[in-house]
Amino acid sequence: MVRKPWTTPQEREWLTSRIPAFHESQEQKTGKDFYTKVCKEWEEAFPSQPLSDNAIAKAGSEEKALQGRKQKLNKVSALFLY
Repeated sequence: MVRKPWTTPQEREWLTSRIPAFHESQEQKTGKDFYTKVCKEWEEAFPSQPLSDNAIAKAGSEEKALQGRKQKLNKVSALFLY
């Protein structure tokens, strides 16, 4: 069974376009700078929407709903680790 993608097609395209810069950062040993830049650019390109009451209720609490948002941002940097 195929897992549901965690990105939209637009987000996936955006991430894929950064692969050459990732390889360059690996060669130049500037990975930390790359991750910082990519995460900042991700937030600019795909700003987080305010949490809805429904999202909070579904997660069980506002804190848990925020954790879900942070997990997606963590996946952005983790995508380049593998």
